[in-house]
Amino acid sequence: MTTMHHQSVLTAITILFVYYLETYDTLALTVPDSPTSPSNTYIIQVCENKDCLKQFPSTGGVDGLFQVLSDLIHPMTTNVVLQRSGCLSHCGKGPNICISSTFMKTKTNTFSGVKDVYIASGILKDECNVEVSPLLLAAVDMMSQANRGNNVTFVFLFIRNLPFFKNWCYPWLMYHKVSSPEKKIQLLSSVIDQLSSDVTNDDLKGSMALLHATLMRSNVYLEMIPPNIPFALKDVHYCVKLIGFMEGIINKDHQHLFESSSVLFGKVYRVLADAEEASGNYNGAKNAILEWIRLNPSFKAKAEKDLLRLNRMLNPK
Repeated sequence: MTTMHHQSVLTAITILFVYYLETYDTLALTVPDSPTSPSNTYIIQVCENKDCLKQFPSTGGVDGLFQVLSDLIHPMTTNVVLQRSGCLSHCGKGPNICISSTFMKTKTNTFSGVKDVYIASGILKDECNVEVSPLLLAAVDMMSQANRGNNVTFVFLFIRNLPFFKNWCYPWLMYHKVSSPEKKIQLLSSVIDQLSSDVTNDDLKGSMALLHATLMRSNVYLEMIPPNIPFALKDVHYCVKLIGFMEGIINKDHQHLFESSSVLFGKVYRVLADAEEASGNYNGAKNAILEWIRLNPSFKAKAEKDLLRLNRMLNPK
């Protein structure tokens, strides 16, 4: 009787426990989203007015702040959507961005004077709960600095054997002038090597930052006197592969990354067209221009002129 009694008690406890779990799950499903909930999406509008564009330092041929934010966001981040915007007011105080969320649809926060990667990173952390890795932050800052007169070289130090510092990245700063293409290539090569080696166990091989840095280096190779066409082609073909890789790992929840980065993707094919033409591959240049039009239809008129010119070179009279 005692054994049967114990079994009955255990059965009753099990039933109550299962009921509790089911009730808990049901209650959990009815809890509204919070600002930190994964289902909460932040929408960042970046002013593309000419005044704001002029107030952000150049970052390698792609309009500044929007590209920096895209570079800073990890490729698998799903809760942030970047949008290009018209004037957001506060002219003269830019660059300006406006952040809203699906959790508080009626509330928007506007931030002015977002002039460097560290301010942008802080806003992503404080307003969108997006933690930018130290490696990615250092890399994006180096990319920005590499395109200006005063530059910063980040020597990445990885302390891998100490338990409290394993896989941490520490940027060490050395200020100097960068004027020659060779020095710019050295800086960008450091960025590319660090992002593609995945030393921090944080897979950045599909990041916009890696794509952007490689494209910048390809541009530098083309701008050299004389241009280094083979190396430029190698880099820009790698960019095309990166786009394919990103399309393979990013699902429909990340589709906004492609929509917001169409300018950068189009720039890849524009540079590819220039490199192919410089190498004498005019058909390859035409194919690249057609892809450029598909991604950036606003350049259709200019692209059509380039296609006519290439056709004349292919079929001289």
